[in-house]
Amino acid sequence: MIRYLGCFYFLCIVSILLRQNGNLTKDLNKDVTGIQYNCLNLPSKVTFKDGNTITYLYAADGTKLRTVHKTGSTTTTTDYCGNVVYENGTQKYLLTEEGYVTLADSKYHYYLKDHQGNNRVVISSTGTVEETNHYYSFGGVFAATNNMQPYKYNGKEFDNKNGLNWYDYGARHYDAALGRFVSVDPLSEQDYAVSPYTYCGNNPFSVSTRTAGFGKRFGMWAICFTMQVQL
Repeated sequence: MIRYLGCFYFLCIVSILLRQNGNLTKDLNKDVTGIQYNCLNLPSKVTFKDGNTITYLYAADGTKLRTVHKTGSTTTTTDYCGNVVYENGTQKYLLTEEGYVTLADSKYHYYLKDHQGNNRVVISSTGTVEETNHYYSFGGVFAATNNMQPYKYNGKEFDNKNGLNWYDYGARHYDAALGRFVSVDPLSEQDYAVSPYTYCGNNPFSVSTRTAGFGKRFGMWAICFTMQVQL
């Protein structure tokens, strides 16, 4: 068993299974018993041991349109329409470059970010601190206060429902506990010496997902961070 200051752990056994093209299909550490993928190589359904599921719907270009979480008898449907996020048919967030607006009360909330683009603090329009997050270098949260919104490390959406704990980078999903993506880099043949699951070339201290020079040399990571990167 490997521990990270008591915050992350996983068993050193054969508990992660991949299919022929390298995509993760099971993660028994998280009681994930099955992961299905669509023709774009994006996860379409995640099934847990207890019967809970997460399903995804995408546009033809891979843009995520909907996520449905089924936990017991409770179903939560999240729809993404441009910068507006709906939950169970009701407008919830209006996303902006510097934060978001909660549409139920029309209040603004702002991010304070670090050099990696991580959302470290969320403050209200009056300056009140509403949420804080402290990250390991590879994105794991080791301390936090409150959980007001899902956009965390690198500003990416974090899904912790059912213990999944994945970040959505658009082209692939990322497991911060492992420091690895859960599917193969679509441009991995550009550099055979680097693992196709690697995050930031194993160097998140000096390389961020928005570093254009790094993406130009290592285009494989650029496309994994965002579908809109121009190579």
